Amino acid sequence: MGHNKNIFEGVGNWNSTSQGIPVQVFYILGLIIIGTVIFFIYKNINQKKKNEEDFKKRILDNAAAKHIDGELLKTLLKMLNYLDLENPFKLFTNIAEYDRQSEKYLEYLLKSGIKAGAYEQILMQTTKIRSRLATLSKEDFKPINSTEDLYSGLEVQLEVIGSRHEGTYDTLIASGSKNNLVVNSPSDKNGKKIHFDEDTEVKFTFSREDDAIYEFTTTVQGRFSGSIAAIVFHNTDKIKVMNIRRYKRVNPDFSIKLLGLVNPSGDIHTIKSFKNDTISIFDISGGGLQINIIKTSSVLKYIKKDVILACSIYIPNIGAIRELKGRVLRCDLIEEYGYHICSLEFYRISSTDRCRILQGILQFISNEP
Repeated sequence: MGHNKNIFEGVGNWNSTSQGIPVQVFYILGLIIIGTVIFFIYKNINQKKKNEEDFKKRILDNAAAKHIDGELLKTLLKMLNYLDLENPFKLFTNIAEYDRQSEKYLEYLLKSGIKAGAYEQILMQTTKIRSRLATLSKEDFKPINSTEDLYSGLEVQLEVIGSRHEGTYDTLIASGSKNNLVVNSPSDKNGKKIHFDEDTEVKFTFSREDDAIYEFTTTVQGRFSGSIAAIVFHNTDKIKVMNIRRYKRVNPDFSIKLLGLVNPSGDIHTIKSFKNDTISIFDISGGGLQINIIKTSSVLKYIKKDVILACSIYIPNIGAIRELKGRVLRCDLIEEYGYHICSLEFYRISSTDRCRILQGILQFISNEP
């Protein structure tokens, strides 16, 4: 019994030692270790949260740089959330990668049993996102607050009223500066360069990939004294901007006829059977259109990704665009409705034709109840 008593001596005594080290030291070391572990756990959690926030910010910054916002941004984020890509930033710089990944997402939606109307809306939005990502020139979304911001090569339409050269002309901006605006001299019907008289009032109209029509009026300052035939105009900051839509589906009463296929040289190979097929416009913008094709149509055997179709459209009160080209992005069967929706991006469309399309859309929207 005497030996057992010695075993319990010092238990509960904070001043007892083990090999000369006070017991409370072990408690303190334990608390330090636990505190350190908790600190690093919280640090890792906070770092992970910061990394996620930085990652999301980079996504949002990349999207903003391409003017992807509102409903388009929501659709893009949902797509990225589903895809869970290791490097989603490739989608912003590689259009082929975007095509592959959006294809996966749209196939997933079709298999998930999504309603036709909802699918059509997402299809339209993914196509619009692609149009923004595919924009090659940074100038296409450069803010235009005055004629100083206009850049060389921009296609514009000039309308002259009450002058000996009264009429509408297509030409290009030569340069914009703080001093004036220089525009290439347009040509008349015979190909002869025209020079407007000093102080002639001219209305400018143009469009870009941002689905907006820009208009301003200014006067002629004089002829350009240089090696090119050009006209110098006074600067103005009174530019009217008419935004056509914000991701809303627009299927106006434009009529459309498919003409044929565009070969590598740019010529149109006419296909007579196209004239017998009824095609309608499901959605249209300044960057492209989506068309409805019934699933029994003979046109479908010609439609494949990257094929370039030629069509003509008629816009009420504006007139016909006799030759419009569009590259096929995708074609989906909407089984519920019994037709295919084919998405096309305009191929080498002139600013003039795009402007006429946007003017037609604006006219249609303004007449909606």
